[in-house]
Amino acid sequence: MAENSNTTLQSLSWAEPSTWAVVALSAVFLSLGGLFIALPAAGAAIFGIPAPSGVSVGYLRAIGFRDIA
Repeated sequence: MAENSNTTLQSLSWAEPSTWAVVALSAVFLSLGGLFIALPAAGAAIFGIPAPSGVSVGYLRAIGFRDIA
């Protein structure tokens, strides 16, 4: 396999608005995921859905782990 000599590295600049948009969206999803893991009823309330009780609370935590992944 031949190596491409025209390969250039690109990095995100902190001065670019697109970088801040990516960072902000990442923070939102990490925060929502953490909320669903730590306080499933509060996470459900933010989305306007009733929080299940009993064993079904595990599904809300699964949503949190999915958002963090």
